[in-house]
Amino acid sequence: MKMFKIVLLGLLIVVAGYIIGSFFPITGFFSSGASIIGNAELKITVLRPDGSPATNLEVDVATQPGAPLKGGIAITDSKGEAIYKVKPGNYFVFFNSINFPKSLAQPHSPIQVTLVENQTTEQTINLTPQ
Repeated sequence: MKMFKIVLLGLLIVVAGYIIGSFFPITGFFSSGASIIGNAELKITVLRPDGSPATNLEVDVATQPGAPLKGGIAITDSKGEAIYKVKPGNYFVFFNSINFPKSLAQPHSPIQVTLVENQTTEQTINLTPQ
């Protein structure tokens, strides 16, 4: 019976910690807090096959294909533009496939761009039908 109480108490502590952590997350404790935020600007314009702006698409920028770091996520606006202020260097541009329109094809490989300090680099991506 005593062992059951200890296990139950431990379970309650874990559940309480999970619930409290959901409301008050501790950021940076388990992650490095890595960021690509800097002073080079990247302006990406995404266009649909008819030339109209592709709005509300998540466009990600990262130093390597995969999950983007802080500063590497933007949503296209009413002009189809996603704008980033990142550190100078080489980046990959790709789309988050979760909300990507099924009627459009994603580029098969990430687009590579090189950014220079205190300069704006512009890139237009023309999407094609699926």
